[in-house]
Formats: sequence, C-alpha cells, structure tokens
Amino acid sequence: MVTGRLPFDSTTPSDLVAAILRDPPAPLLPSTPPAIALLIRRCLSKVPSERPRRTSEIALALDVVSAETSSKPPAATSRRVRMASVGAAVVVVALVVAAPWLMRSRPVPGTGGSLRLQDAVQVTTAVGVEDFPALSPDGRPVAYVASVSGSPAGGDWNIWVTQPGGAPVNRTSDHAGRDLFPSWSPDGAQIAFWSDRDGSGCYVMPAVGGSARRVAADFSWQEDLGDLWIANLVR
Repeated sequence: MVTGRLPFDSTTPSDLVAAILRDPPAPLLPSTPPAIALLIRRCLSKVPSERPRRTSEIALALDVVSAETSSKPPAATSRRVRMASVGAAVVVVALVVAAPWLMRSRPVPGTGGSLRLQDAVQVTTAVGVEDFPALSPDGRPVAYVASVSGSPAGGDWNIWVTQPGGAPVNRTSDHAGRDLFPSWSPDGAQIAFWSDRDGSGCYVMPAVGGSARRVAADFSWQEDLGDLWIANLVR
C-alpha cells in the first residue's frame, strides 16, 4: 500500500523464493516518512537479527510515529502519515500470512506432476564438504548441509538453500553446531532438519527466513533422517 506494488514479484513460486533470498525489495516512494521507511526496511531485511522479533515491536514503532506526527498542524500531512503507518502494518501482516500460499508447490510442466532429474547442474562450489541435498517440491531451490571440517561427529554444519545460478544462503548461521538432514515440507514452505542445539532434536524453519522451532526432542544424528518430514508433529 505504501509503494503501490509488491516488494518482490515473480511468475513462479521458486523464482519468488529466489527473489526473497537474493534481491532487494522494490524501492519506496520518496515521500514515504523516514520512520516508516526504516521500519519497512527492517521487516524486509535479509539478516534475521535486523528484523523485528515480535509484532508488538512493530506496533510500538507505529505508535511512536503516530504520536510524533499527530501534533503537526497540517491535517493532510497527518492523514498521510497515518495511512502510511497502517499501510506498513498491512504489508508486514500480508507477507507473513501470504508466504505459505505463495510458496505452494505446483506440478512441473511436461512431467505429469512428477520430477525428472536430467542435465545435472552443479550448484555448490564451497571449500569443505556439501552433503544431504534435498530438492524442493517444485524442483528449483535445493537445501543441503555444508561444513569446512567435514567431520559428522563435530564441527559446524549448516543448512544452506540455493538454486542453479543463484547465491547460496546460510539458513542456520545462528547456531555454531550441527544442523543436518534437511527435508522440505510438501508445500515447499518449510524445511525440517535435525540439530544438536538445545539438547538436540528435530526442528522446522521457514524456507525463506525466520527462526527454527523444535518439534521433536532427543533424536540421534546417527538415525536415518535424510528423507524425513514430520507432518504430524508440525501440527
């Protein structure tokens, strides 16, 4: 509502995921109040620590902007600021609510709804070990684990998401330990994985950004979790 267009636009769910992970959002109008512009940039930041952690933080920021501008004499200016504040809140809520729908998997054209692997393309070139690749339901983004040391019994293993021709994104950089065995949800919106964080267990995180939450405890990394999707626990 502030810009008159979506922050990220694409014709397919996989391209949309790539744009969210890689591209800057659409620029704001020059007339956007600085405080509102800063809040929107924070909400759309690629770095999780820069984003508001709770909706209450967003509400507080909007209240502060409203309080600072309500005393200004020109009524039209105050109305524009209030409309921009409401628009920013709507944009944030819409992104959160619409993300699973936007990322819903679709049948791959020409395959009758099933995936066919052909013409292999290398997607990682990092120094170290990359393992346990998991292809998303729509056949574009790939989740995998990488480690510099390559020792499964220790070291820092992280889950990365990339697609052919795109830059890989570390989705578990917040944990200096083992995050292994990524597995996509059927709709491509989330990734399940095993981690030794907080006493170890199975975790689920949004595919495009956001914190992980534990859904099952006391799983061992030796267990075969390479193709696991714990839908019953996610509910």
